[in-house]
Amino acid sequence: LYSQLNYCTVSSMYCFFKYIISLLKVLLFTIWGFIHHLLSYCCSHKLPDFSADVCLVTGAGQGLGRLLALKIAETGATLVLWDINEEKVWFVTTLFKDLEKESQIA
Repeated sequence: LYSQLNYCTVSSMYCFFKYIISLLKVLLFTIWGFIHHLLSYCCSHKLPDFSADVCLVTGAGQGLGRLLALKIAETGATLVLWDINEEKVWFVTTLFKDLEKESQIA
């Protein structure tokens, strides 16, 4: 009887962890799909002309903020870059200089 009880407990724990792993897979694939579609949308669509505008980009030091800043810079806008980490913003400004963007960086 003890061996059967022990087997049931191990079996139920196995099923529980298998269920949790399945849920994590679904969650990760959903997040990955969302990010993939968001990035493909941002990269494939042409932004309107911002050449006469000043654009504030928050979180411009990394990730989607950096991507958005680079895309807006292609339109010739004046950019104001904002991020908690000042070193990352300076790195992005060097990217603009290296890519020879025509945007002004305030």
